[in-house]
Amino acid sequence: MDIKGLSSKIRRQKKTFLKLEELRELLCPDDYDSFYSTMAALQEAGALRPVGSAHDTNGMLPPLRLKYRVLREKEDDTAEIREIRLLAPGLNISGYLEHPALYRKHRDILLPFSEYLKTRRTELKFPMSVNERSFSIWRQEKLLSCAACRSVLRYNGWEGKLNAYATPEPFFDYLCGGGPIGTLLVLENKDTWYTLRRLLMNHLYRRNLFGVRLDGVVLGEGNKAARPHALEEYASFLPGPAPRFYYFGDLDYTGIQIYQSVVDANPGLEIRLFASAYRAMLIRSRQAGTEAVTTSQSKPAGLVAFLSLFDAEESEQIKRLLESGRFLPQEILTCPYLESQLMEAGNGNV
Repeated sequence: MDIKGLSSKIRRQKKTFLKLEELRELLCPDDYDSFYSTMAALQEAGALRPVGSAHDTNGMLPPLRLKYRVLREKEDDTAEIREIRLLAPGLNISGYLEHPALYRKHRDILLPFSEYLKTRRTELKFPMSVNERSFSIWRQEKLLSCAACRSVLRYNGWEGKLNAYATPEPFFDYLCGGGPIGTLLVLENKDTWYTLRRLLMNHLYRRNLFGVRLDGVVLGEGNKAARPHALEEYASFLPGPAPRFYYFGDLDYTGIQIYQSVVDANPGLEIRLFASAYRAMLIRSRQAGTEAVTTSQSKPAGLVAFLSLFDAEESEQIKRLLESGRFLPQEILTCPYLESQLMEAGNGNV
């Protein structure tokens, strides 16, 4: 009977508790006497301990308890303690000394970072992108963005302290040129953005849409524009002062939520709803019809504020549309229609 080998086999199980029948399947005894002897030996070796009431037995002679706790061997932490004491100042050395198991879990990420702090800490004076900093420390450009790395940094008090800046995906845009950038229209969907981009390129002097003079169009790509400070960062790279933004998306609960999220995510910008485009959608829907919502959508918190931007009749029409489970996609304003509404730059009010 190889009790040492059987103890190792049991300790490799992921469960903390094992039922008697699970142990029988694991140990594969020849008969009950052999099974009982093996169980007794495993308890003697410190691999198992019975749990529960002493009356909870299998009813056989000699009896065995119905449930056992797997007892893991205590690991020798000597080597880890030695490594922990050599970590760079500024890391959570006391925490790891109390929890060597956590150090073992963090070790692969922690040791290169500790070496970086010891030998190249001065590099933190100079800003780098997240991926650049990640490669500089770990020779892996994506590691700093992963949850495991952020967890290690958080435990050591270094999260957000590596002087690294995010590099969000750039927005696709078209700027008309020929003067200051005063007003930009953010569009939720690609088709409408491409259509307006094409029209503005083909009609250089027709830049007023529904009474608003446009200096360009930006593709919001759904929630991309709703990331924290995404449009603010985009605007910071434009020449001159930050422009005024208008937003135009699908007329459904999700589209309304995206608009509100874009406003909330960019508090440093003036962002208005392109309400006249939504009015045009309502008018067009009388001939073109509406589309059924195919996914479950919840009423957005900003619905009342959104509806307040329209008159009573329009607001009621929007409410009826949404409550009936239907919506209006941006694409209801087709290229020929938008072209017919695009006027010369001098005819707008903005």
